[in-house]
Amino acid sequence: MLTAEQILNELILDSRVFLHYTSSSGLSGIMKDGVIQTDGKYAVYFSQEPMSPDDVHTKLLIGATTHEGRGTHLLVIRVDSGIPIETTGYHEVCVRQRIRLDQHMVLYHGPNPF
Repeated sequence: MLTAEQILNELILDSRVFLHYTSSSGLSGIMKDGVIQTDGKYAVYFSQEPMSPDDVHTKLLIGATTHEGRGTHLLVIRVDSGIPIETTGYHEVCVRQRIRLDQHMVLYHGPNPF
């Protein structure tokens, strides 16, 4: 299991490494299904900025009460170079398709170490 420092190093060394913040149950579902499903906007959101759960809630989720607890867990993934990535905000990017984990390299999954 990678430490926070090792995750930071991966982010620095490889522009295709992304962070997907989620909840405990969200991460369990992702790992069980092997897929990050798109949301209602047909997008999977990522960041390359390490954040505490509180910062995730404030900076990415804009304090939405419907998204409470979604920064407690983290999936760190090296996204295949063939996947188009779209910038959607200062702290986030998105992919306009579901992400099958078997097509990418999962570097870490577990509690948010930041």
